[in-house]
Amino acid sequence: MFRKTGIILLLSAMALICAALWTAGAAEQIPEPGSILSDDEVYAQILDMYVAGMLGDEAIIESNEFNFSAYQAAIYSNVEPLYTIGYTFLDVNGDGRVELLIADATEDRSADGIIFDVWSASEGNPRLFLQGWERNRLYLTPPDENGCYGFYMEGSDSAFESIYQRGTFTVDGAVILAALEYNEESPEVWKLDDAAVTEETANMLINIWSSDLVQLNLTPLALWRQ
Repeated sequence: MFRKTGIILLLSAMALICAALWTAGAAEQIPEPGSILSDDEVYAQILDMYVAGMLGDEAIIESNEFNFSAYQAAIYSNVEPLYTIGYTFLDVNGDGRVELLIADATEDRSADGIIFDVWSASEGNPRLFLQGWERNRLYLTPPDENGCYGFYMEGSDSAFESIYQRGTFTVDGAVILAALEYNEESPEVWKLDDAAVTEETANMLINIWSSDLVQLNLTPLALWRQ
């Protein structure tokens, strides 16, 4: 059975991974100013893309960079598209530079902190750290002592299969630390990192992982460039 000590070790591992990768990333050389786009310029391009997509630009909607799930959430909402999706800036990996988070801004769902995209500006180029969608919901969890935020994802491939993941952000992106899988048609219904666990243990982990989600302070896309 998964004991309490195992949970403590898992949380400790998250902090160690974050600290090690943060130290390694901090030692990298920063390009000369003016040789690349600034973080603000990179994020401005992403936000412009999202606004155009929410307004129905087909080329944007069909592009790989645009999260179609965010568009679906907007068009099926009772709120105007540009007020359905919001954004905020937050340093999720403790490196002193903010990332751009795109999330559901509607009143009934923003409290849950459902995130669609986490973008980083890497050497003047946008880099997608992590992406969520309707059937694979992404949430932020509080930072550790190194300033690295965690994340929690819960997804489903069908009525019989679900997956729950806990991870952390680092300077290199998102790292999944534990994955809990449910498969009703499998002899081992619940698995934690491929090892069978009881339903009681699985429910305990889900409750722990989802008990402390971060509520984001979002600005609707409608107010971008206002």
